[in-house]
Formats: sequence, structure tokens, C-alpha cells
Amino acid sequence: MVHSYNRNGHCAIGFMDSHYPVRSAFSLLNQVVDEYQRNFGESWRTAKADNTQIWPYLDEALTKFQNPAEADKLLKIQRELDETKIILVSNFLFLWEKRRVCVVSF
Repeated sequence: MVHSYNRNGHCAIGFMDSHYPVRSAFSLLNQVVDEYQRNFGESWRTAKADNTQIWPYLDEALTKFQNPAEADKLLKIQRELDETKIILVSNFLFLWEKRRVCVVSF
């Protein structure tokens, strides 16, 4: 899956697995563009040839987003809410069954 993000002439492209959450992919691309602008500003506009720049942030971001649920805060919260919902439904069904047993036994 290919995702691209463009803002004011800066374009970030990500090649993700088809199971990788789209929201996390765009979160990564947005953060990379933000950080690039902070570090390098508009210096890219005056470039006359391709240039390789050492940029440790990119390696850090790619490593961090290997686990999208940990890197993307909203995705992490959503996962925790989903887990809580499963527990609540399970407990509700358990209590419902207990109530039926209690009503029958009277």
C-alpha cells in the first residue's frame, strides 16, 4: 500500500503493509514533514542537485512506527477502549446468566 502526503511542496511517501492502519501511516508522514520543516526549513527550494542528508530523526520515526498502536496515541486509546468494551460485554453476559440462574432457582 502506498500513502503520500504533500504540504507546501514537501511530499512524504510511505510504503506500508496492507494491514498497516491508514491513520497511523498518515500520522507518520505528517510528523516526518513537520520535523523536516523544523530542521531544514526552506533550504530544499534552492537545491540544484540531489543531495543526501544524514537525518537521525527519520530512522527514529520509522522504528517508533513499527508498532503503530504504540506510536499513534489515538490508535492506542482506541485499542484500549476496544479491550475494555470486550471485558464489559463479557462481564455483562456473565451477570445476565447469573441472574437467570437466580430467578429460576426461586
